Amino acid sequence: MTVIFAHRGVHNLDPENSMASFKEAISIGIEGIETDVHLTKDFVPVIMHDESLQRMTGDERYIKDLTLSQLKELRLNNSNEQIPTLIEFLAFLKESNFQGVLNLEVKTDKIHYPRIEEITVELIKEYSGNYRVIFSSFYPPSVVKLHDISDFECALLFKCSDRKAKDLYRKGIIQSFHPMYLYVYLNSSIPIRPWTINNSRQLQKCFLNGIEGVFTDEPQLAAKIKKEIQLLDN
Repeated sequence: MTVIFAHRGVHNLDPENSMASFKEAISIGIEGIETDVHLTKDFVPVIMHDESLQRMTGDERYIKDLTLSQLKELRLNNSNEQIPTLIEFLAFLKESNFQGVLNLEVKTDKIHYPRIEEITVELIKEYSGNYRVIFSSFYPPSVVKLHDISDFECALLFKCSDRKAKDLYRKGIIQSFHPMYLYVYLNSSIPIRPWTINNSRQLQKCFLNGIEGVFTDEPQLAAKIKKEIQLLDN
């Protein structure tokens, strides 16, 4: 059955990609968590979607230009939450005995952080838990690097053309596609996990079509629809 991924955690009440948003995802029993990785100036992997700090903290600087200690001085919007490090996040998953699926998007499509792939893979191995790991990126060279240095599943994110994704799939570099929702209609034989599905009808179609997984900002709604479909099947 389709895996529901809490896209950047559960952020109805808490800031996205905060430790509070991840704790909420686990507390409500969501089986998948999606999050994003950047590198600080001193090469520490941290959890944040945007390259810039503006939207989430009001600070106009970029993650790449600040050290971890400088980042830790900031607070995520309307909260006391700090920007988590990847180590803090992984340690939490292990302590929580998370047994679902973790999707880590390596954010290299706009800024090509040096050695982010190697650093991230090393930490995943060091803090491994009882959960499955999928790496994804919009940037094909990062996906190739992740495939070359690890045994984890890799996926290419894309918006429109699937040409590059198909090429990487044929070469055995990726095992799944992470496209925008419209790709669902193409009935691909390749495992797909579309993003970001927040509409009830679209979620229902994904579940009825047996899509591999969905990334959503509405995991509670998705879980409700999935349960209703399961009850009908029984």
